Amino acid sequence: MVTLYNCPLYMLLMLNTSICIQCLLFQIEIDFSSITSKSFMVRISAPNNEMSNLLVFSTYGTTGYFCPKMDGCGHGMWTFEVLQQDGSRLVTVASQTMYLDGVGSLFFTVGDDFEPRLSSREFLRLPSACRCCCRQRLFDESL
Repeated sequence: MVTLYNCPLYMLLMLNTSICIQCLLFQIEIDFSSITSKSFMVRISAPNNEMSNLLVFSTYGTTGYFCPKMDGCGHGMWTFEVLQQDGSRLVTVASQTMYLDGVGSLFFTVGDDFEPRLSSREFLRLPSACRCCCRQRLFDESL
């Protein structure tokens, strides 16, 4: 039986707060769904510079997701690019950047205007769980 005190996430949060809890990156899932009949692709960039493979959406209702696999902290700026094929090259038609500081799933939809829209989330914010990112963000804001 899992209780609050033997929950792995709770135990990680109780660790010395001077270390960065690196498993948080693995606990973020980004889901996309197409609500347009136009084809497009999505590329997701995590704060540790990991990029998703191109998620291809060819028809209405197509879905795709990205779960980071590399080591690193998931707190920071995430970028979501919507791309289209133009001959032999890919062109960014829309982009969104957002600061994430927690764990869970974010669900985006892309419609006829190709703008990625956050449509729902199952996300727990943990702004103080990762001191290394918080210190860097506070330093950046002080400049």
